[in-house]
This record gives sequence, C-alpha cells and structure tokens, in this order.
Amino acid sequence: MSKPYTRKLSATEIEEGFILIQKDKLKLFPEPGQAFNLSFKGKVYYTRILPVRCTCQGPEKPHCHWHMDASGFIHRLSGEELRVTITKLEDNSYRMVLD
Repeated sequence: MSKPYTRKLSATEIEEGFILIQKDKLKLFPEPGQAFNLSFKGKVYYTRILPVRCTCQGPEKPHCHWHMDASGFIHRLSGEELRVTITKLEDNSYRMVLD
C-alpha cells in the first residue's frame, strides 16, 4: 500500500469544492484526468485530479496547481480545522477520512 496523502483544507478549497494535491504527491494518485473512486463516510464518489492554470507567482511564471474535484462530497465536510487523509486501497480505489 502506498503512503497516504494528508492535508489541512483551506477555506478556499471548501468554498470552491476541491482538494489541492501538491505537485510532489501526484504520484500517489492516478494520472491527472483519469477517473477514480473515492470512498468517504460510507459512499463512493467518482472524481479526478485536474490541472488548473495559475499565475499566482506573476504572469512571467505561469504554472499549474492540481485539484481533486470534491464538488460531489465537499458538503459532507464540517468542522473548523478540516484535515483529510486519503489512502490508496487498490488501483483506482481510494478512501478518505477526516483526522
């Protein structure tokens, strides 16, 4: 089993319905754009990681941020300091829990 991905979610992530995936952690997930199953609180959601173009470091340094689409389940998250752990169970199947 691969190492889990843990992250404290920002207010922006919760408001906009995504989970930021750090570039160096992309290898823990399927290829960007490829759908996979994510189980959370007894339900299975289909999601994917997508590139989002950004110029947060200025227009001369365009780059991508990597977002896991959480629009289908973000409403099920609650609490002030949300920390999630995502663990790979098998190919294209992951589990997410709140820490």
